[in-house]
Amino acid sequence: MFLQLLDAFQRLVSQLKRQFVWIRHWFPLPQRFYGFRRSFLIDPARTRARERASYQRNPRATRRQLVMDYIFECFFEDTFDQITRNGLQDRQSRRNVLDHLSSIIKGCSEGQNTQTDEVAGIAVVAAMRYHRLAKEDNGGRVCLMGKYHNILYIALRTCWDWGVRDSEVVVQLLVAIYECEKTFERIFLGALFGPHAPHFIAGWRSDFQDQHENVRAVVYFLKHATREKLTLPVWIPRFDVAASSNPQH
Repeated sequence: MFLQLLDAFQRLVSQLKRQFVWIRHWFPLPQRFYGFRRSFLIDPARTRARERASYQRNPRATRRQLVMDYIFECFFEDTFDQITRNGLQDRQSRRNVLDHLSSIIKGCSEGQNTQTDEVAGIAVVAAMRYHRLAKEDNGGRVCLMGKYHNILYIALRTCWDWGVRDSEVVVQLLVAIYECEKTFERIFLGALFGPHAPHFIAGWRSDFQDQHENVRAVVYFLKHATREKLTLPVWIPRFDVAASSNPQH
């Protein structure tokens, strides 16, 4: 009897939470009425992150999307606040964050009755938003690198692990990586030379288990890039013919 009452109470709390998210979407009252932490209300960066949440700005967003978007925003903010700037440089640290994120994706999928690839896509969008807001706080063009950039590789692995099918989301992630690095060497080196090559060439340990998995991941990302007809600028160093034909002694 007690367990039945407890289960009924938990379902009631879940329903009330969803109703609060719906009310917040349609009736924007002061945020203190929705239980936001005081630190969040004071920090302008956090306020902008909430105001620019893609699903919260989309009038067609379902309550399920709003709930999951809010959950992932909280996850990235709370988790990355506890990580040092270079805290995601080693592969094991990224794997720890990915394991935690995967647990949340599973829970959201079951709790909101949504396909895991769709939930993972919402997580990827939240990660890209975290990265974009960090760039904007730094002037808008220069990436802060460190954990603020490595979050994109958390999102990259999330796309691959959960098979995100939304090509637009995958391509936006690839563009965000290319805008900062002007290359995809962290993705391609492991596919060409094995998972240990990125560490020796670029000082980065690949997040893929072996070369075969890395190749399949490259095919996955190329498929989405082709579907969206992705094109990116390429910078070729200028070769001065006159200088090369008349070398200085």
